[in-house]
Amino acid sequence: MGIFRKLMSSRSPSVVGLAHGGQEYALKDGALVAKLLEDPDVGFNISVVGTALYQHALEVQIAESNASYSLRAHAILQPQPENPHDPSAVGVVLTGGVVGHLSAKDARQWQPKIIAAWKHYGRPVAVPARIHRGADGTFEVQLALPRKLVE
Repeated sequence: MGIFRKLMSSRSPSVVGLAHGGQEYALKDGALVAKLLEDPDVGFNISVVGTALYQHALEVQIAESNASYSLRAHAILQPQPENPHDPSAVGVVLTGGVVGHLSAKDARQWQPKIIAAWKHYGRPVAVPARIHRGADGTFEVQLALPRKLVE
C-alpha cells in the first residue's frame, strides 16, 4: 500500500491539539501527526464553504475554547479524490471533524499541492484557521494557506 493511500485510509481524522514546541498535531488514535505549515506573510486568504452544514461542530469548537465570537485554530486539509461529487474536493478538518470544504475553484488549484505535501512529509498537513461569527450570526472559517506547501 502506498503512503498516500495509507494516509488517506483515515477518512475523518480528529485533531486533539497542538503539541508543545509547535509543529505537529496528534490525531485521536495517535497513529498520525500533521505537519503544520505557516507563512507569516500570508493572511487568511481562503474562505471555507459548506460551513452551514457544520454549525454545531463550530459552536462546540468555540465553546470548548471559552471564546465567544472568534477563535484561531489549525485545520487539517484532507484531499478527497474518491469523492463521488467532486474528485478534486478538499475537506477542512478541525478538532470535532470536518467543518467544510475548499470551494470547487480553490480545491482544483490546491488539491494537487496538498497531495504533494502529504506525500513529501509522509503525513497530513495543517494550516492556520480562523473561526468567527459572520454578519448573519453563523460561524465561518477562513484559512491561511501558505504560498508553498512543500519546502
